[in-house]
Amino acid sequence: MPKTPSLFVLLSISFLLVAWAGCSGDDPAGPAIDETPPAAVADLGIQSVEGSTVTVAWTAPGDDGDEGRADAYDLRWSFAPITAGTWGAAAQVAGVPAPGEPGTAESHAFDVAGKADVHVALKTADEVPNWSGLSNVPSEELDELFVVRQLTTQGDNSEPYVHGSVVVWVRDLGLDGEEIYMYDLEDPTYIITRRTGSGGEKHSPRCLGRSYIVWSGKLTPGDTWEIHTCSGLDMCQLTQYTDNDLYDHTPVILGSHHFAWVQSSGFYAEIMHHQMGYADSPLSADCCPLYDYSCSELDGDGDWVIWRSVDASVTEHRIHMMNVFTGATYGLPAEINPNTAVDYSIDDGELAFEGPVGADIWVKYWDGDTVHEIEEGQSPSLSDGRVAYEVWRGDWDVHYWDGATIHEVAVAQTHDAQPSLDGDWLVWVGQPDGGDRHIFYMRVRDSKRGD
Repeated sequence: MPKTPSLFVLLSISFLLVAWAGCSGDDPAGPAIDETPPAAVADLGIQSVEGSTVTVAWTAPGDDGDEGRADAYDLRWSFAPITAGTWGAAAQVAGVPAPGEPGTAESHAFDVAGKADVHVALKTADEVPNWSGLSNVPSEELDELFVVRQLTTQGDNSEPYVHGSVVVWVRDLGLDGEEIYMYDLEDPTYIITRRTGSGGEKHSPRCLGRSYIVWSGKLTPGDTWEIHTCSGLDMCQLTQYTDNDLYDHTPVILGSHHFAWVQSSGFYAEIMHHQMGYADSPLSADCCPLYDYSCSELDGDGDWVIWRSVDASVTEHRIHMMNVFTGATYGLPAEINPNTAVDYSIDDGELAFEGPVGADIWVKYWDGDTVHEIEEGQSPSLSDGRVAYEVWRGDWDVHYWDGATIHEVAVAQTHDAQPSLDGDWLVWVGQPDGGDRHIFYMRVRDSKRGD
């Protein structure tokens, strides 16, 4: 006959059952279980593709959604589009650092093999681990970014300027004088087009897409430099805007029928502004000695112009940055003004310029708050916080700074100079055989993909 358990045994079993229940997740007083994954990254982007090296960037999410610090990343790439179903077949990238605090700007570079489109995607885990959903999936052509292409093969070409995807430049035709040519880098049906036909000398062409061009020119060596404009898609003949005994040069375009330029008498100069429907007006408050005046690029909104002046005692240079519509001036920090900055490029109120570092001249970038010293160089061109410029290495090279990394985009043997940067495109002049100068270009980013 089986024995009945003693009261002591029954009490012991009851105690163990209560203790087990207290340690289980069913007890409201027990420890909480983390079931919240990090937020999915939504701004993963391909920052650059150089050779077989792909650099991606994104913003760190949190541990729980956007709160707290996450624990790990899983970054993957593939030559085929990445979806939730194909994620497991994508190649995993090694060595990705642990996540920073939420909102931290993250980046990582890795190598791939091949020339097809590359697709990248990212997931984030907490310490449990709970994994986030799939990020956005940007893609890029490996053979597109940072690939040098030669645009021209005839004549002697110089002074390229790119706006959007449209580039204009000056071509020397020998006895037929100089003419302005145009090409649309993103239109495969567009051919290299001569836009002018007046001969003479031409300088500093600027364009607003295909439909509007401004330049400084003179028909004969004895003429003064005058401002010329072209509207529409047909060839521009003699479209002379100014006609005086002064020298009108260095035009900078702000919009259609809206530009600024330097007007000088030979001794003094003035910064002038033209807007259709209004009388031309000087922007500079005082005339200043010639050769100490220069006029820079303008920002993408077409509101600002910048120039340098010198006082009557010729002891202090001053940088002026003015809104052409309101007349408001922008206070520049001591690292820029006075006596330091020359050769400016302005975009959205930010500034790239040449400035001293010790006994050398460096390219610098002011983001509206901080001055960043990039490297020794000159002739900066600024677009969206990125800068292209010339560097001397026994010959002239063109370098491109993407905000974090310096890219040597051309080789010294081609004597590369006169860079112009806007949006996705960088153009410049090179001499591949030491003879005539030709226009070269490359895509440095692709804002139309990976959104």
